[in-house]
Amino acid sequence: MVSKAPAFQFYPQDYLACDKVAEMTLEEEGAYIRLLCYCWSAGSIPADPERCARLIGKGCSVETAAVVQRLFNGPSANVERLVHKRLEKEREKQRLFREKASAAGKKSGKARAAKLIQEQGSNERSTNVQPKLNSSSSSSDEDVWGLFDLFWSSYPRRIGKGGAKKAWKGAIKKANAQLIIESAKEFAKKDGIDPKFTPHPATWLNQERWTDEPLDVPKKKYQPFAWQEEQERRLKDGEITQAQFNAIILAKMNERD
Repeated sequence: MVSKAPAFQFYPQDYLACDKVAEMTLEEEGAYIRLLCYCWSAGSIPADPERCARLIGKGCSVETAAVVQRLFNGPSANVERLVHKRLEKEREKQRLFREKASAAGKKSGKARAAKLIQEQGSNERSTNVQPKLNSSSSSSDEDVWGLFDLFWSSYPRRIGKGGAKKAWKGAIKKANAQLIIESAKEFAKKDGIDPKFTPHPATWLNQERWTDEPLDVPKKKYQPFAWQEEQERRLKDGEITQAQFNAIILAKMNERD
């Protein structure tokens, strides 16, 4: 089944530590990354190397495509297609997370409905409660925009408020408003994220980013440029191999934990 999620998590440490990746040429690595993207979007890639080469494009040879295809060795129901074990694992993790978030939203919605019945039952004995319960977001427009203001104040990048309001109305039809707000608060707590790469609120809502799995973002910012440039120089001058370079980068990353 093709994933509904527009993106998958990328783990740099695992990627750099992989011997198969370290042994690739730059051409093979570029082809591998393109096939990973196609596999995530389509769910699988062709088993035929010639078709894969055309899919990769950029003048990729059939031989290069055949080398890269060896990393797509997951079980597939279709013998003419290949899947990637790690991508399938990530796809399943995202599915389970979406189901958990959806269940939490429904549970919270039922609790709000029960509370509304209790509050209105104490003030009136008529059957006018039922029409208000049919709303999937809140009991009034005032509540909708009150919740939006909470989201807006919680989100780390407040830009494009008009578009965000439009996206908000669609988002609270898909998930519980409180869940979205809490997810925005958690997103705002993450250190080390460049504000330039923080999505606009409307983008975050439209992409259902509240379903994203938590990222292990480093709590400390660091400047790797000096030591990294030195290692790149050593690699260029032939003092160390690509695999040794990757191991040094991985060790530096572990020092931050």
